[in-house]
Amino acid sequence: MSDEHIDIRGCPKCGAEHRYSLKVERAYVMRLITGGPEPISRVSFTRLFTCPIKNEEFQAEFTLTDSSSGKITSVEVLGIGGQDERH
Repeated sequence: MSDEHIDIRGCPKCGAEHRYSLKVERAYVMRLITGGPEPISRVSFTRLFTCPIKNEEFQAEFTLTDSSSGKITSVEVLGIGGQDERH
């Protein structure tokens, strides 16, 4: 499990920028050493967020990086927060 952050620029409820904490779980697997770079992919998720100003929910899509050694198994929005919290 890793804690990651996402910035929502232009909240659809209030127009401000907010930073949300995410709990990202990955299934780690051993990768064969092939000498080449590890293949990565970008995976899109849609989750519900709550505007901290208007206390209203909105849906947003975001993209995270997935790798062959750490496949994303779940993403949970923990709430507003993080370094340089914005709201």
